[in-house]
Amino acid sequence: MAALCALNRGWRLTLVSASVLLAAAGFGSPAAATPTYQGGASAGWADQEGDVLAANPGTWTSTTSITYGYAWFDENSTALGTGPTYTVAGKDVGHQIYAAITATDGTLPSLTVNTPTVGPLRYRPPLNVEKPRVSGTLLQGSTLVATAGKWVSGGASTAPIEIDYAWYRGCSTGPRPDCSNTGNIGNAGSLVLSSADLGRVISLSITASYPDGAGGDASNSVWLTLGQPVGSSIKAGDILSGTAQWTVNAPGAQAIAILVNGVQTAVQAPDGAGVATFGLDTTDLTNGSNSLAVTVTWNDGGPPATVQIGSVTVSNTPTASPPPVVVKPVIAGPTAIPRRPAAGKRFVVSFTVTRSDNHRPLTRGSMICAPSLGGRAIAHATSFVHGKARLVFSIPKRAKHKVLEVRLTVKLGHESTTRTATFVVG
Repeated sequence: MAALCALNRGWRLTLVSASVLLAAAGFGSPAAATPTYQGGASAGWADQEGDVLAANPGTWTSTTSITYGYAWFDENSTALGTGPTYTVAGKDVGHQIYAAITATDGTLPSLTVNTPTVGPLRYRPPLNVEKPRVSGTLLQGSTLVATAGKWVSGGASTAPIEIDYAWYRGCSTGPRPDCSNTGNIGNAGSLVLSSADLGRVISLSITASYPDGAGGDASNSVWLTLGQPVGSSIKAGDILSGTAQWTVNAPGAQAIAILVNGVQTAVQAPDGAGVATFGLDTTDLTNGSNSLAVTVTWNDGGPPATVQIGSVTVSNTPTASPPPVVVKPVIAGPTAIPRRPAAGKRFVVSFTVTRSDNHRPLTRGSMICAPSLGGRAIAHATSFVHGKARLVFSIPKRAKHKVLEVRLTVKLGHESTTRTATFVVG
């Protein structure tokens, strides 16, 4: 690196391997100049446009106080700006950036060190502004067809956005499906379900990217997991369940509706993580053929996504009408995480709700929760999905030693059941 010279004052300043050395220029051996750089200067760790790089001067020593000046450059020594921080712009994509840090303590000369470079910098990845959709039934021989939705540039890139599809068999469900131990079974916009798919969950990854020679590949993915396994048929009495979630740059599901023969029969709200889960007990279906589907609506008000599940035919031989059976909700639990609420912390309470006639998880009905803390109502979030009533609290910091009472009422038709649990805040 070029030396900074001050020969008229008897010194030559040379920067070698990030160490500052002072060499005599025709004089006797003087005392070490100040300030003295010890190491550790850095420019931050961001790597894409819109990120903020923050310069860290590292460690210096001096006999007096030190002030620092900052200047930013790319690998071609083009000046970019001054100050302790720098916001990466679209013009910086493909370049490497470093900060020149000058230390002054009133003793000449001032000393300057360059930080290691950051980069090459990348574009912001594409954004998904209209959700992808999948049409088709989850039955052997059916064809699933994917629609990629709408993607736009996430920043300054003007390169065309490319769409890639990847279908997987048997991925674990959840907000981020794990496909590490399963095979990729297709990379087109459609997929024909085969006998090898029976009993397996099908997942689709849609990736949008804009390859660029200077900025590298900037890409973004959206996962869609079709939670109901592929089947050869759907039988009366089966419990159908599944999840719909969006993991990148998506606002999450607002609600998921279960459709039987095109008529909405139940609506479930998503949990705190934005994951909507549906459940349907087909025992409640009427005689004849019933088509099943789910429709997901989104928090951003985008077009609903409808997925056809399949159909089930129910045929029962008429018999003498048995005495009416009164079905009531049965509430068990609770399960608490952690076991005891703590002041200022998140606290989750779950109850298991089943039917009194067949002890299956309750898939319809409604819940009412009236929690109180020290006799006063407390804010909470609730979800009731496939027999699991879940309540989430943020315990106030000043609630230590107070009693949290959770009273849960579940209604099914004209019948209802109430269960109360109390906890002492630690």
